[in-house]
Parts: sequence; structure tokens; C-alpha cells
Amino acid sequence: MNKNRLGLLQRFNIKRHFLFFAIFLLALPVVFQNNFHFDLATIWLLSATACLGLNVLVGYAGQISLAHGAFWGLGGYTSAILATRYNLPPLLCIVLSTFFVCVLSYVITRPILKLRGHYLALATLAIGIIIYLVLRNESDFTGGPDGMKVVALSVLGRPLKNVFFWYYLATSILLLCMWMANNLLASSFGRALMSINENEFVSFSLGINSETMKAFVFQFSVFLAAFSGSLYAFYAGFISPSDASFLSSLEFLIMAVLGGLGSLYGSVLGAAFVIILPQFLLFFNEYKSLLLGLIIVLVMMFAPGGMVSIIEILFFSLYNKIKSKADTGADAKAKKKHGNKNL
Repeated sequence: MNKNRLGLLQRFNIKRHFLFFAIFLLALPVVFQNNFHFDLATIWLLSATACLGLNVLVGYAGQISLAHGAFWGLGGYTSAILATRYNLPPLLCIVLSTFFVCVLSYVITRPILKLRGHYLALATLAIGIIIYLVLRNESDFTGGPDGMKVVALSVLGRPLKNVFFWYYLATSILLLCMWMANNLLASSFGRALMSINENEFVSFSLGINSETMKAFVFQFSVFLAAFSGSLYAFYAGFISPSDASFLSSLEFLIMAVLGGLGSLYGSVLGAAFVIILPQFLLFFNEYKSLLLGLIIVLVMMFAPGGMVSIIEILFFSLYNKIKSKADTGADAKAKKKHGNKNL
């Protein structure tokens, strides 16, 4: 039985630490005391899903995007407009909005993906600002600066507002996207992507089409941003242009960098830091932003690899201590046993 389970895990490329992480998320609501905790956790998980795509784009492909928040907000706005103004089913709205944002981003960003470094960053920044201004000024469709209300997510005409449902829906989506991203990066495509990040010219000499691969991974990140942004709009019941602003894109980039570039779990940690930590700093009032910025600076100074590197160091140090104690105890028993035989 155990061999069959192990074979199933290997077949779907599921690691043990991923199972432990999934069990942790599934059991986490046990410590929640009210709906606010569910609300905070759901927003954290949806943000982590969007950050996951950005981490793959920046950490593995080496491409910088400052329009991620704009695609997140555009996905939410498109779903809200289709559901509120055209009365389409919410599930169909999510599919159509995600498809629309992916197609639009492909048309807009395909030419600029030939750029590198800060030129690419500035180009994506310009795209993000254009999307933000359109959402802010087209008040006939978007409600203008005040935003717009969004109908509740429903299936077969039945609204889904239960906090347990939304938490476990966000958990399932995050775990599914992490599994997809892990399999993508573990494949030959992922290895080719990392080779492009290391040296694009050498990769090109090996026959790797860097432009096509960068375009694909950019679309993957946009897909996750638009999809999770659509879900966020239905969950929050409201969306405004600030959700697609430059500050929103900057928050996603901070999540990826602070959590740890090149680590899928880093996206989850970074999102937890940006979404949850400010709630613990509320009692500092006007010093909240100062303390948050100071913590970010300290993490970047002493852990350039992000928060995930701190956890890895603590885990391996604890593991080595336990292993050394176990080895010492085993050696002592062996010496004692050998001594008794000599007697």
C-alpha cells in the first residue's frame, strides 16, 4: 500500500514538503477566531497565486515586470463589467476575462520582450500606467475613481459567500498553481528557461528560442495574475483603480523579492509578509510604515535570498543538530556494546 502511494506521488511529481505544506494550509483555519482572519487569509492566498507567476517570471526567466498589478486589476475589472453590466454567469466571466487579459498582454508585450534590464522594466511600467489611467478615466464602464461594485460569485444562481468555501477555494487554486509551476520548472522547458536567465547568448547558440520562451512565461504570469484578480473581485465585492495602480505592481514585486526569488514557497512567504504583517503593526499608528520599511531593509541586508533562505538555514541547522545528537547516541551505544563484548 505504501509503495502504491509512493508511486502515485512520484507519478504526479509531488514532493513530501509539498504535502506537508498542503496539510498546513488545510488545517490552518483551526486557529482562526473570526471572519476577519478568514478574510485576511483568503486575500493572502489569492495574492500569493498572482505573486507565483511573477516569481517565475523574475526569479527563473530574469524578466522584470512592473505591470503585474495592472493585469491583476484588469482581470478583476473585466470580470466585474461582464457580470454587472452584461449579466453573464460569474464563472464564465472569470474564464472570459482571463482569456481577454492574456490575449491583450500578448499583443501589447510581445514587441517589448526583446528589451532587457531597466529598459524592459520601464516599458512594462508604461503599460501598467496606461491600463491604470484607462480604468480610472473610463467611468462609463469602470465607475471611474470611485470604483464599482461586483456581484457575488454564484453557481446555478446560488451565491457563494461562505468564508470556509472561499478560503478552501483559494487554497486549492494556490496548491494547483504551485504544482503546475513546479512541474513546468522541473521539465526541459524549465531548465532551458534557467539557462536563458544565466546567459541568453549561450542558450541561443544551443538552439533555444529565447523570445518564444520568454513570451510563454510572461503569459503564464499574466494568466495567474488575471485569474486570481478576477476571483479577488468577486470575493471582495468591489474593485477600484487602486487595485491596478503602480503601487499594486510594486507590492507584488516586493512579495516576490522579499519572499525569495526563484522559490515558489518564497511567493507565499512574501505575500504573507505584505498582507498579514501590517495588521500586527496597526497599534504603532503613524510608525507602522516606518517599521514595515525597516523590516524590509533588514531582511534584504541580512538575507538577500529572501525570507525562504532564513527558514532554510534554521531548518538545516536544526536538522544537523538533531542528526549529530542521534549519531553521538548511536556511537555511544556501539562503544558500550563493544565494551561489554570484551568483558
